[in-house]
Amino acid sequence: MSEKFNIFFVESPLQLISATQVRDLLKIKKTIIFINIHEKNNNNHKQIMSELDSKWAKVHIFYNTNLYLGYFLYFSFLFKLFFKYRNRVERLFYGEYRNPDYAIYEACIAPRESILLDDGAVTIAMQKKFIKQNKSVFEIKGLKKKLFKKLLLKPRKPNLFTFFDLSMFMLPGQTNYYNYKSKKENHKISVDNSHYFIGGKLSEAGYMKENDELYVLSTIFKHYYIDDFYYIPHREESEKKLNKIKKIGFKIKNLNQPIENYYLSTNIMPVKVLSYYSTALYTCYLNFNSQVDLVAVDVREYLTSKVSLENVNIVYDYYADIGMEIKKISFQI
Repeated sequence: MSEKFNIFFVESPLQLISATQVRDLLKIKKTIIFINIHEKNNNNHKQIMSELDSKWAKVHIFYNTNLYLGYFLYFSFLFKLFFKYRNRVERLFYGEYRNPDYAIYEACIAPRESILLDDGAVTIAMQKKFIKQNKSVFEIKGLKKKLFKKLLLKPRKPNLFTFFDLSMFMLPGQTNYYNYKSKKENHKISVDNSHYFIGGKLSEAGYMKENDELYVLSTIFKHYYIDDFYYIPHREESEKKLNKIKKIGFKIKNLNQPIENYYLSTNIMPVKVLSYYSTALYTCYLNFNSQVDLVAVDVREYLTSKVSLENVNIVYDYYADIGMEIKKISFQI
């Protein structure tokens, strides 16, 4: 009998946390993890490396390279996956449903089972809009997608490992391996009078113009206007933008760790936590429930065409369904 493997592909701290949790939950021993680093030595890279433990049997780290060398290495890697792992993988875990590479890897490997790891709030939209509807997530643009068009247009139906309760959107026979029963009770905390605003890389990613993002934050600050209003930066937000946010009046509070880890270790939380449609709102809800007031600030009118408004609508609707306040503030001058 040939040796069976369990392969993981991740590219963010949350995906790695999810991969580690499911590895331990399912007691998987023969593990190979591939970590894709988009930019060396940035905060994303540092947080990933800090989350990496010694229980992985093999660890492979990839860094972005130049275009032509990248194509050569990419196709070499596909050949390796095909000849070394095809039909020899028990489970394939990957953390970004929208990444065409993972769909291509899955076709090369032909695992017995594929499992989509937690990738934050976008997981809700991927399950409801694409997996449940038996639709492909990809638009066929660019050389790579055209080369693999037939493969990428084929719908994928992975099982899940996500802390979101998606039972209402699941397919018959589809499994979410996240173990809700093993989760601890909401841990008891002290609550102070401060507020947190959990930031995002919206303008850095081109999802919102920076001026609009700063205007939204300024309006929020004026609306609540308290002395201890802390802004929790996303790991990929620019220092230049953070300086502008500080001038609005926010106090910058760098956690220097994934916020999910912060929630587990802290004994004090603010009375109110705000964000846009960040996953961090939901993980706060999971950890503290009604001990903290949660507010999702509705910024849909400011998002650029780079964002799928349908996906964002799904997340806001989900948050509203679990009782989270959706704050529609008039941003008119």
